[in-house]
Amino acid sequence: MFTKLTDTSKATIFTVLVLLMALAMAFLFKAMGVTPEGPVGLYMLTPALAALVMLLVITRDGFSKEGWKGLGLHRLGLRVWWIAIGVVFLTSLGATAIV
Repeated sequence: MFTKLTDTSKATIFTVLVLLMALAMAFLFKAMGVTPEGPVGLYMLTPALAALVMLLVITRDGFSKEGWKGLGLHRLGLRVWWIAIGVVFLTSLGATAIV
């Protein structure tokens, strides 16, 4: 659809898309009579769905291997997993110590 978007415009479109999807879900849940606390997990899917829409519909980058590399899905990155695990562990340890 749009092939010559800047990174700023892509980020803006993504943000608006995520917010609109979450708002649509909220209205849908309200119409169905479901409390917002119930399907919280579905709200967490909106960024992933918006990323797929951006890749496959809006920018069309998802139809090439290079488009998926922008998400970091081309390698596991095992060399830096210790950073993520360490940050989570230290945060949890600090929160436990405070409590």
